[in-house]
Amino acid sequence: MRQKFLLVICGLIIAGSTAFSKTTEEINNIRFERKTFNKVTDKADVLLSYPVFTCPEKPSIADSLNNIVNKYMGFLSYSKDNGKYIKREAKDILVEYEKMTDEFTEDLGIKMELIRRVELILNDYGMVSLEYNEYSFTGGAHGNSFQLYTVYDLIGERRVRLPDLFNKGFMPKLTEIGEDYFRALRNHEPTTDLEEAGYWFENNKFALPNNFFISTNGIGFTYNQYEIASYADGIITVLIPFYELKDLISKSSPLRRITSSN
Repeated sequence: MRQKFLLVICGLIIAGSTAFSKTTEEINNIRFERKTFNKVTDKADVLLSYPVFTCPEKPSIADSLNNIVNKYMGFLSYSKDNGKYIKREAKDILVEYEKMTDEFTEDLGIKMELIRRVELILNDYGMVSLEYNEYSFTGGAHGNSFQLYTVYDLIGERRVRLPDLFNKGFMPKLTEIGEDYFRALRNHEPTTDLEEAGYWFENNKFALPNNFFISTNGIGFTYNQYEIASYADGIITVLIPFYELKDLISKSSPLRRITSSN
């Protein structure tokens, strides 16, 4: 049944390796090659890891996804010529970070760290969910990390927003469901005051973030560190299963590709 949702079966490309490592991965209906740049010195560790998508039958899909990835990674442009310029930009990031550590670590006596990764957490039912992870340590009591998501519709060839998924006026009910799952996740009773429990919601009113992903199990909403709670609370992700959302999902929603097949 899923086959009717597959836009294309993309060709696999395997290129040679130079000063970086890569492994070729295939996930259902679009293929990609993972590239990893890693530099370790006595002053800094830097790791950049990301997918490069290829799709000869539909190049515009690969271009769109690669542009999203490159923006996450901090690359300025996307080149089709085997990633030559992207490779150069990745190495430039490593060099610049090393220069910065030379300025700050000599007196502080610390080792700095930068990790940037883009992962593919869904490639099914004609949709892709990309997850960007970044961790950095530049001194202080602890490092900092955050996660960002992009959902992309391969069939419609566009980035997916929440209004693309649900009926008009969906937000109050979605927020209500989200709060129930948030409280269950954090072990809070329905009557617990969120501000007294240590959360920083505006006007002490629960709200879902715009930072969301789609998996085969449901739709997830992620709050990054310091967004609604202290560093000690870490990154908080609330996953709402699809069966809770069946009355909210619109007829034209890409989510129906998942819910109708389960």
